[in-house]
Amino acid sequence: MPKITVIGTIVRDTIYPYKGEPVYGWGGIYYTLSYLSGILKEKAVLEPVFYVGYDVWDAVQELLSQKFPNVRKEGIRKINQKNNRVTLKYLTPEHREEISNFIPPPLPFEAIRPFVKNDIILLNFISGYEITFETCQRLVTEKTGFLYMDFHSLAYGRNEDGSRFYRRPENWREWVRMPDFLQMNEKEAETLAARPLTALEDYTGFAEELVQIGKNILNITLGPKGSVLAFLEKGTPVVHYLKALNVRRVVDVTGCGDSFAAGFIAKYIETKDPVEAAKFGNVAGGLNCTFQSTSKADTIYLRVDEALNDYNEAKPF
Repeated sequence: MPKITVIGTIVRDTIYPYKGEPVYGWGGIYYTLSYLSGILKEKAVLEPVFYVGYDVWDAVQELLSQKFPNVRKEGIRKINQKNNRVTLKYLTPEHREEISNFIPPPLPFEAIRPFVKNDIILLNFISGYEITFETCQRLVTEKTGFLYMDFHSLAYGRNEDGSRFYRRPENWREWVRMPDFLQMNEKEAETLAARPLTALEDYTGFAEELVQIGKNILNITLGPKGSVLAFLEKGTPVVHYLKALNVRRVVDVTGCGDSFAAGFIAKYIETKDPVEAAKFGNVAGGLNCTFQSTSKADTIYLRVDEALNDYNEAKPF
């Protein structure tokens, strides 16, 4: 039974939908744990590593114990500050403003060390400050399994009032060289490319550039347009386009990237096939946007296999 280390930040979310009333709930790494725990059930053990604020410590302990029997809690640490709180205000069904406050400090390597030899390490940059570059370098040096990195909030800066904005880290190339699997969404890809990416050819072209820098397996998620998968074969970039799941009504796109990563990892464990894994990720991400916040995240796995039967096949370039 594989062990999966999950590094990130658990969040108390306030979500203002494009239309509708505010929604309050758990977010951040909670999405990832919900999907991985549900999809893999008795097939894997999850060992999350993250800080929890004193104000929600008891609630998080109870939440994880009740909902996720395959999640171990030894890597979760209480800190003497309020828990990370994020406000998301959607300006369109897909685009939003974000304010993040009470961000925890970076995890030291000593907090990760007991879990660094696990089969998989999923590093999801929810706040963008989960670990430092130096800690990630050490993690890469000492790991024995593969590292899956969701670049996500590494592409975000933060103002004094907590509002977030896109910016390209100066050492972004060094970051993308570290993981075995790399994920980002379309806006994060555009931020790293430092040029507009609008047509599908723009994303596939940048994907080819990225895999030649990182030498890894890359997913660029494109929301309702699907995703781009890229990797090297004998030193030559190979790119696949995966269509999105056909969703009748989009309710809330928060957490779609987290559900994609969980679906990809779960299917990759089973098949070792990145194309099949990316299809499964797109199905999980598509289902995620059919409900608000994390209200059904822990049961969505019941629908993934059924939805996969109706999913369009990948179209390789």
